[in-house]
Amino acid sequence: MTGTTPGASAPTAGPDEALVRSIEAAVGVTHVGSRGLQITERLVRRYARAIGADAPFAGARSNGPRALVAPPTMLTAMMNWSDEENDGSFARDDGFSFHDDLPGVHLGKVRIMGGGEKTRFLRSVKVGMTVWRRSTLRAVRHKAGSAGRFLLLTFDTAYVDDNDNLLLTSTKTVIVR
Repeated sequence: MTGTTPGASAPTAGPDEALVRSIEAAVGVTHVGSRGLQITERLVRRYARAIGADAPFAGARSNGPRALVAPPTMLTAMMNWSDEENDGSFARDDGFSFHDDLPGVHLGKVRIMGGGEKTRFLRSVKVGMTVWRRSTLRAVRHKAGSAGRFLLLTFDTAYVDDNDNLLLTSTKTVIVR
């Protein structure tokens, strides 16, 4: 025995240097989603049900029926807005997509985990809107832990409607090892 705890795994080497260089090269680059997310009644109702809301949120009356408003966290929860699940290749072991890991960063086979998110809600997201996502990798920090080296990536994301009205902003940290 060499003094290791039974069942403990050895520290990992972390992301390879070529991957680290490609991630660092993406700092400051803004990526706009290739297509907007159409906010439909079905999408809002399904998300509301998934988070345990009794009913979707109803907006203030204008000149007609109340508008169906998405729960505030819906946009940031929709990490991958594609239809890749139809081709069977969407699910990595960590739940991310093989094709759209993080905006502008293609991570291959490393492990990814959420590291926290700060969100600022500015306008309601209503049924009928199309929402666009603009994400920028702002920082890459190198860290080491008991399981080996890892990276902390910080993304700033703005969600806007078709008229470029800012709906919400998000600063998210992602752990890559």
